[in-house]
Amino acid sequence: MIEAWRTSCPRLTVWEDAVDGGFVALMRGEGGAVLVAPTERGRALLTGN
Repeated sequence: MIEAWRTSCPRLTVWEDAVDGGFVALMRGEGGAVLVAPTERGRALLTGN
């Protein structure tokens, strides 16, 4: 669903920027739940490395 959702509102681009930039990844969890996790690139950005 998130992948299909796009917006042109400048205040709501943070999610799109994170996904497009490879900072977060979507994974399937237990029971089919969608989980959001930082990628290696995302962790490096958060830690300043």
